[in-house]
Amino acid sequence: MLIALFTLLFLGSGGGADLLINFDEVKENAKTEITDEERRDQALDVFKAVESERKDFSKKLADHIEAIDEIFENHAASEAEADAIWNAMYSDLEEHHSQLLDKREELKTYVTESEWSAMFEPDSRE
Repeated sequence: MLIALFTLLFLGSGGGADLLINFDEVKENAKTEITDEERRDQALDVFKAVESERKDFSKKLADHIEAIDEIFENHAASEAEADAIWNAMYSDLEEHHSQLLDKREELKTYVTESEWSAMFEPDSRE
């Protein structure tokens, strides 16, 4: 269990803390800051895709943590078995981050620079 805690601290909470923003707040800001209905709907579709990606990654991370715990509890487990699990977890993490960056780039196509600033920095509207 201690290994799982260190893993969560190192990787984040499985998709919930992988972003250094308040995701829900930014999504809500998008609903009011993006005035063009078509672009707003497209942007909200991107937010839905990000939510789905984050949930999928959370499930994968939980599975990896469970597998890591099993390896560390098993006296007979080899270093190669542990390495395989760690490598799979890091591979999934890299893919997750890549997906998030792709979605960020897609979101930028639907949001103007001023809307972006208002979404991510709500205090700039004052």
